[in-house]
Amino acid sequence: MGFVKVIKEYGGTDAGNLAHFYAGDCYLRTGDFNNAVKQLKEFSTSEKQVQARAYKLLGDAYSELGKNEDAIASL
Repeated sequence: MGFVKVIKEYGGTDAGNLAHFYAGDCYLRTGDFNNAVKQLKEFSTSEKQVQARAYKLLGDAYSELGKNEDAIASL
Protein backbone atom coordinates (compact mmCIF):
# COMPACT_ATOMS: atom_id res chain seq x y z
CA MET A 1 0.00 0.00 0.00
CA GLY A 2 2.82 2.43 0.80
CA PHE A 3 3.39 4.65 3.80
CA VAL A 4 2.00 7.82 2.19
CA LYS A 5 -1.26 6.04 1.41
CA VAL A 6 -1.44 4.75 4.98
CA ILE A 7 -0.98 8.33 6.20
CA LYS A 8 -3.77 9.57 3.92
CA GLU A 9 -6.20 6.84 4.94
CA TYR A 10 -5.28 6.43 8.61
CA GLY A 11 -3.61 9.73 9.46
CA GLY A 12 -5.21 10.14 12.88
CA THR A 13 -4.38 6.66 14.09
CA ASP A 14 -1.30 5.05 15.62
CA ALA A 15 -0.64 3.34 12.29
CA GLY A 16 -0.79 6.67 10.48
CA ASN A 17 1.56 8.24 13.00
CA LEU A 18 4.08 5.41 12.65
CA ALA A 19 3.80 5.67 8.86
CA HIS A 20 5.13 9.26 9.14
CA PHE A 21 8.27 7.85 10.78
CA TYR A 22 8.82 5.18 8.15
CA ALA A 23 8.00 7.50 5.25
CA GLY A 24 10.46 10.07 6.61
CA ASP A 25 13.15 7.41 6.88
CA CYS A 26 12.49 6.23 3.32
CA TYR A 27 12.56 9.78 1.95
CA LEU A 28 15.85 10.42 3.73
CA ARG A 29 17.40 7.26 2.30
CA THR A 30 16.31 8.18 -1.24
CA GLY A 31 17.62 11.75 -0.97
CA ASP A 32 14.26 13.55 -0.80
CA PHE A 33 15.24 15.59 2.24
CA ASN A 34 12.38 18.10 2.15
CA ASN A 35 9.77 15.35 2.31
CA ALA A 36 11.81 13.57 4.97
CA VAL A 37 11.62 16.69 7.14
CA LYS A 38 7.90 17.06 6.46
CA GLN A 39 7.12 13.48 7.49
CA LEU A 40 9.45 13.31 10.48
CA LYS A 41 8.08 16.54 11.93
CA GLU A 42 4.61 14.97 11.92
CA PHE A 43 5.73 11.93 13.93
CA SER A 44 5.67 11.73 17.70
CA THR A 45 5.67 8.97 20.27
CA SER A 46 6.09 8.50 23.99
CA GLU A 47 8.62 5.73 23.29
CA LYS A 48 11.89 7.49 24.09
CA GLN A 49 14.19 5.35 21.93
CA VAL A 50 11.98 5.62 18.86
CA GLN A 51 11.50 9.36 19.32
CA ALA A 52 15.28 9.78 19.69
CA ARG A 53 15.75 7.95 16.38
CA ALA A 54 13.19 10.24 14.72
CA TYR A 55 15.03 13.32 16.02
CA LYS A 56 18.31 11.91 14.70
CA LEU A 57 16.79 11.29 11.27
CA LEU A 58 15.29 14.77 11.27
CA GLY A 59 18.68 16.22 12.13
CA ASP A 60 20.25 14.26 9.27
CA ALA A 61 17.65 15.58 6.81
CA TYR A 62 18.18 19.17 7.93
CA SER A 63 21.94 18.71 7.68
CA GLU A 64 21.65 17.44 4.11
CA LEU A 65 19.62 20.56 3.29
CA GLY A 66 22.38 22.74 4.73
CA LYS A 67 20.17 23.85 7.61
CA ASN A 68 22.73 23.22 10.32
CA GLU A 69 21.02 25.29 13.02
CA ASP A 70 17.78 23.36 12.50
CA ALA A 71 19.76 20.10 12.54
CA ILE A 72 21.31 20.94 15.90
CA ALA A 73 18.00 22.14 17.31
CA SER A 74 16.28 18.88 16.36
CA LEU A 75 18.62 16.82 18.53
